[in-house]
Amino acid sequence: MVCSLFAKIKRGINMGVKTQLFINIEDANGEQILGTVIQYQWGYGKVMLESALDIATNMDSIDIIDDGKSEEQTLYKLVLCVLLKKYCGFKKPELTYALRNEIEKYICCSGGLIISTADLNALIADNELAVKEPAHDFQKAPCRLFSVDDPVERVRRAYMAKYNNFFNQCENNGGLMFINMRTAEPIERLSLGHWNVSEIKLGFGLTTDTYEKHPKWHPSTFNQYARQIFNRNVISDKYIENYERLLKKNRIEMMSPDELHLRRKEEKLSK
Repeated sequence: MVCSLFAKIKRGINMGVKTQLFINIEDANGEQILGTVIQYQWGYGKVMLESALDIATNMDSIDIIDDGKSEEQTLYKLVLCVLLKKYCGFKKPELTYALRNEIEKYICCSGGLIISTADLNALIADNELAVKEPAHDFQKAPCRLFSVDDPVERVRRAYMAKYNNFFNQCENNGGLMFINMRTAEPIERLSLGHWNVSEIKLGFGLTTDTYEKHPKWHPSTFNQYARQIFNRNVISDKYIENYERLLKKNRIEMMSPDELHLRRKEEKLSK
């Protein structure tokens, strides 16, 4: 049994200890503004923890006014915003677009958005895509990212991932984190020139079988995440204490496992 455990650890190290960060941004009424996923190839230990903290502490107030984009970039944004409004139902797609771009600035070198801006740019370069019907309904029947060529499907995965469907977007054998941000006002009253967040929470999860391609996950506490096999020799008690102090200093709360479980359950019931 011990040999089997070491064999699994070695296999995990050889393939990269992949972790996953799901970011959900919602308005004061809980209406989603953005749901996006970051994968870290070597995200174990302190890597994803510090990247998530960097993102969370830099998203509390951002300027989303465009600053001299090229004609091609302007067209890309216009087409994408049409897709975000028509097929994702976002009321202020320009805000959704700007927030995801802002997140991308603070991802560390080990991580990347599951669907990159470059991927989307190539897929929606033709303005006609803004009026085509999607070939696949992601909300009714989620499918694997690896087999999806439908541009509308990719836009939905990139911008409106949910607690109940984000997990299958990429491989994960090292655990996961959540950032949930909430604004003080409903989406109708949010300014496109300036965006402020009133609440930021961090959550954690573990996989049930870390060596399956798409294992199941369950909510966990920060300590449970820190003490899993890939992290226990890297994350000390002192580090945990300092990390929690930084969260408190930046007014970032912890999401309990019960809250995470409830969020996933409520989304399933609302489908």
